[in-house]
Amino acid sequence: MKERITFSKYGWCIYVYKVLILSFFLFSHSIVSARVYYVATNGSDTWPGSKEKPWATWDRAFNAAYRAGDTTYIRGGIYYTTITSGKGGIQGTADKPVCFFAYPGETPILDGSNCTTTETGLIFKNGTHIKLKGLTVRHFHQIEYLDEHCYGIYFYRCGHITVEQCTTHDIGYRGFYFYTPDSLFVYNCDSYNVVDSLSITPGNAGDGYIMTGGGDTTDYAIFRGCRAWHVSDDGWDVHTNGYVEIDNCWAFNCGGYEDYEYGNGMKLNLAIPLERDMLSRQVTRCISVYNRGNGITTNDARGAAIPMNIFNNTSAFNGLFGNEGKGFSVYNTVGSDEEERTRVFKNNISYGNVGPAIFVAGQAEYSHSNNTWDSNVTVDQSDFVSLDTSALRAARKPDGSLPDLNGFMELKQNSDLVDAGEDLGLAFSGNAPDIGALEYNESPSISITAPSDGSIFAEPASVLISTYVSDTDGYIRKVVIYNNDELLVELTSEPWSFDWTYPPFGNHTLRARAYDNFFGISTSAEIFVTVKSSSVKLYPNPNDGVFTFVLDDPLQKTSEISTISLDGKLVYQGTMLEKEVSKQMDLSFIRHGFYNFILYKEDGHIWKKFIKY
Repeated sequence: MKERITFSKYGWCIYVYKVLILSFFLFSHSIVSARVYYVATNGSDTWPGSKEKPWATWDRAFNAAYRAGDTTYIRGGIYYTTITSGKGGIQGTADKPVCFFAYPGETPILDGSNCTTTETGLIFKNGTHIKLKGLTVRHFHQIEYLDEHCYGIYFYRCGHITVEQCTTHDIGYRGFYFYTPDSLFVYNCDSYNVVDSLSITPGNAGDGYIMTGGGDTTDYAIFRGCRAWHVSDDGWDVHTNGYVEIDNCWAFNCGGYEDYEYGNGMKLNLAIPLERDMLSRQVTRCISVYNRGNGITTNDARGAAIPMNIFNNTSAFNGLFGNEGKGFSVYNTVGSDEEERTRVFKNNISYGNVGPAIFVAGQAEYSHSNNTWDSNVTVDQSDFVSLDTSALRAARKPDGSLPDLNGFMELKQNSDLVDAGEDLGLAFSGNAPDIGALEYNESPSISITAPSDGSIFAEPASVLISTYVSDTDGYIRKVVIYNNDELLVELTSEPWSFDWTYPPFGNHTLRARAYDNFFGISTSAEIFVTVKSSSVKLYPNPNDGVFTFVLDDPLQKTSEISTISLDGKLVYQGTMLEKEVSKQMDLSFIRHGFYNFILYKEDGHIWKKFIKY
C-alpha cells in the first residue's frame, strides 16, 4: 500500500519554495555551463582564458573546455609545442557541440618543430559532437626509426565530428587520421607534405586522409571541397565499413616522393568483407591527377565487392617516376559477378595517364557507361581550356572554398564531352550532364545600371547601386559589389541592388561581380562616382510629394531631371532650365516610399534621396 504524503499549510509552502530554488539552480547551471574561452600567443595558462586574459597553449583549452556548448577561440600566430595536445572523452551534444575555432579572420598554427620525441599534433579519443574550424597543424615528424604514431589531427573512436577549413602539412605519418569514425564531416580541408620516412615500410603510410578500424555499417563520412597533395602514399585511404562520400575533392602528386614506391589519388578498399546491399562509396566531381599510381582505385581484390558510385570524376596524367599510372582501376573480388556489378562508373574522364584509361583485373565485373573509355567520344588536349596545374595549389577563397582552376581540365564549349553524360542526379547545365568533374558553364553577365558613370553626389548622399544580371544556362548564386577594390556588400537574392547610405567624401570606383550556380564568375565594367561636399538641398524631407530642390549655383545649361523609385522604376521626368537655381516640384501623385531625385548635368549627376509619406 502506497503511503500518502500530506503537507500542512506551512509545510506546503516550504516544499514549493525548495522546488523553486532547486529549479532555479538547475536552470542557472544550464545557462552558465556553456563557456567561451580564448587562447593567444601572448597569454598565460594561469589566466582565466577570457578574451582579455587568454590562455597561452592549445592543450590548456582542450583540457578545460570540454563541456557541452563550450567554445574556444584561438587567436592567430604560431604556437610551438613539444607535446601531443588533445583530450579524451569530450561530450558535446547535437545542439551544443564542443567547438575549437580559429578567431575570425586569423590563422592559428600549432607547430611541432621543437619536439624531441615523436608526437601527434591534435588527438581526440572517445568523444562526440566536436567541431574544429580554421586550425593549422604542422611540423610533427617521426624522430626515430619505427616511430609510427605521428599524425596531424587524429580522432579515435569519435562520433558526430565536423572538421572545417583545417590544414595539416609537413607531417611524418598521416595528415588526418579517423579511426572508427561515426558521422564525420570534413569540409574544405587541406593535407600536404606528408611522408613517413622512418616507418618499417617507408612511404607506405603517408596519407592525406585515412579512415580505418572497420566500424558499424551505419557509420558515414563525408569529405567535401578537400585537397591532398605531395604525400608519400594515398590522398584518401578508406578502410571502413560504413558509407563514405568524397565530393568535389582534389588529389594530386600523391606518391610524389621519388624514393618510395606508393601513392594513389583515392583508394576505396574495405576493411573486412561484408555481405550487404547498401551503397558504401560515392565519389563525385573529384579531380585526381599526376599521382604515382592510380587516380581512383577500388583496391578491393582481397574482399567482397561493395556497392559504389563513381560519377563525374576526372583522372588524368597519373604515373609519376616511370610508373604505369592508371586513370581508374577495378579489381576482381571474392564476390559474385552480380555483386561486382554494383560498382558503377559513369560520366568519368580518363586522359593522359601513363597506363590504361581503366584497368580491369581478369574476370572482374563492373557497371559502366558514358565514360571516355566506353563512349562514342574522343578526348584530347583540344577538349580543355588549359592543362596548367598551377591553380591546384592556389590559396583558397576567403570563404574557405576551393580556388578557381583558371581553365585547368575545364571543357571548351565545342568539346564533344559537353552534354555527353547521363543524368545521375547531380546538378548540371545545358541539355544533359557533361563527362568529367567540371561542368561546362557559360559565364553569367553583369552590368551596373545605376548610378551612371561620372555621377556626382552631394553629402550626405544615398547611392542606389543597381545591377542587371543574367545567366543563360543556370542561375545567379550571388552578386558582390566592390568600392575601390574593397568589399561593399554581398547579395544572395533579388533584387540585385544595394542602397549605399552615407558614402564617404571623395572619388569611388564601383564594380560588381556575379557568381552562378556552376562557379562561373563575371565582372562588370567599372563605374566612377564622386561624393562632394555641397549645400545642395531638397526640402522638406520627408514630404508629401511637394518639395523644393535648390542648387549651390545657377544651372549653366538646361538639363533633364527625373525621379526614380528604389526598385529602379521611373516615376517622373522633366527639365530644369538654364540659370535656374531652384525647382519647385509637385509629385503628390506618386506612392508612399523612398525615391531618388536626379539632376543630369554634363559634368556629373546630382542625386538626392527623399521620402514621400
